[in-house]
Amino acid sequence: MNGRPAGNPSSLPAKWVNQITVNPATNYLTCTLWVNGAAQPAMSLVPGITNMTVLYGVQTGQGAATNSADTYLDAVGVSAGNYWSSVKSVQVTLTFINPMFGQPGQTSPTVQFMRTIDVMNKTGVIT
Repeated sequence: MNGRPAGNPSSLPAKWVNQITVNPATNYLTCTLWVNGAAQPAMSLVPGITNMTVLYGVQTGQGAATNSADTYLDAVGVSAGNYWSSVKSVQVTLTFINPMFGQPGQTSPTVQFMRTIDVMNKTGVIT
């Protein structure tokens, strides 16, 4: 063993970024890996997704507790208000094609799935 992790064949540092997007041509959630600024081929992850929205829960100082989000903004809104250091959570909404559309009781062609994810060390009890 040469002291390097098994998955890293190089001793040189690398910057890895995963970019998650929806491919509108295929309705797949995809991931593009960027290594030191160079994009690798995109990988299809999940089929049947038509849209993804990401909102950031920020504490804007409008009367909310110090560790609570009081509004949700998109990235443009967070940048415009200079709130990046105040982000407390991230809300991701995926819109899926409804495979049951047209069946009794299924009136929408899509179904939404939303999750709010706390930003580590930015929420919870402060002691």
